Amino acid sequence: EPQEAAAFERIWAPFGEEDPQRSDSHRALADSMYGSRLPQLAALRVPSLLVRGEHDLVTAPQVVERYLADAPNAVVHTIAGAGHFPSHECPDEYADVVTDFVTRVSR
Repeated sequence: EPQEAAAFERIWAPFGEEDPQRSDSHRALADSMYGSRLPQLAALRVPSLLVRGEHDLVTAPQVVERYLADAPNAVVHTIAGAGHFPSHECPDEYADVVTDFVTRVSR
């Protein structure tokens, strides 16, 4: 996927690392982007759903891991082939995922 690779390079080139998603510098970026909200995850008292795209270059893997570790009753669904906006890229599948989740937790 040349376009995806080019986008990745533009985003992460300033870090000067081959794979910043697995590095400490990316963790610092994730903390600066999401850090103020991540501590609030443990306070969630309702089931929550994070829908992400398989090729999401914005939401760091560390954020997903932290979400699953810290949020009680957290569920993550990854939509194959989608990027950062699965609700726009795969609207039918996204709607099905959200509908299934809401149906399941509302029983």
